[in-house]
Amino acid sequence: MTDTERLANNIRKLRLAFGETQKELGDAIHIKDNMISYFETGERKPSHDTIIAIAKHYGITVEELLYQDFSDLKGITVDRFALWRNLDSVLPLICSEEALQNDSFRRAHQYHAEMYELLKRDDYSGFYYYDKCINQYQEAGDDESIQEEVAANLIAFLYLVRYWTYCPEIIKVAPAALRQTIKRDERARITLENTDPSFEKDAKEAKKELDESSYDEGIKEMQNLLKHSSKYSELGDYYLALQYAWNIVENELPLEFNLRVGAEMMSTLISVGNPYAARFMQVQLEMSGVELNNL
Repeated sequence: MTDTERLANNIRKLRLAFGETQKELGDAIHIKDNMISYFETGERKPSHDTIIAIAKHYGITVEELLYQDFSDLKGITVDRFALWRNLDSVLPLICSEEALQNDSFRRAHQYHAEMYELLKRDDYSGFYYYDKCINQYQEAGDDESIQEEVAANLIAFLYLVRYWTYCPEIIKVAPAALRQTIKRDERARITLENTDPSFEKDAKEAKKELDESSYDEGIKEMQNLLKHSSKYSELGDYYLALQYAWNIVENELPLEFNLRVGAEMMSTLISVGNPYAARFMQVQLEMSGVELNNL
């Protein structure tokens, strides 16, 4: 199979796997649907910008679209609740008897846990615990004996907030996974079509606050603390990889590069038995509906 044939086949297989028509894919990346037909037969090769657009639409890297063989890809059913259902696995809440003796840590942990429970019920009001949770964790961090637990939970909390701040951008772009969800889930369609105007405003404000704060520097310090911990070194390695896998790392590199780095880091961690990376990969598979033998 030539490179052109592989690309044509991959575009077609991905489109069918997500249950899209040629017109729907064309509308999503702003080109005419007859061009999609030409791409899928190999009569024409997409421009570099179009290749990037298709890869982003299907949540893969350009390299995967160009060089991986998706011939055996089966139908993909996106589970939009998988992340919320498995928050405890993706962003584990850490506590110890010693940490819970600290009043500030205990209150922060309670706010944090309540936020998780709300998100599991598809209720995003939990993000309004932001100030309370951050303030209480920071106060608890004054106790040197529990700084590792504080760092672990603060990273989890800040990663989740950072992930949330990108939601309005994802909604605007409406990748294939989101479009499939809207087709199958009436509640999701109604929610997205009637998005609370304050949602985008709140997300932008939170993103601006994170950008203007010492967020990135603080994350690095906390990651370093975990990596040198006898109890939480594996968690520190995992959170470093997750920054790239979720593209919430602050750098000037393109999205596709960060995602590729994150995927390779997760793969390496799984190969050496990191339990957090293994749980993350399982959740990713649940979210995408892709089984291991699908690729």
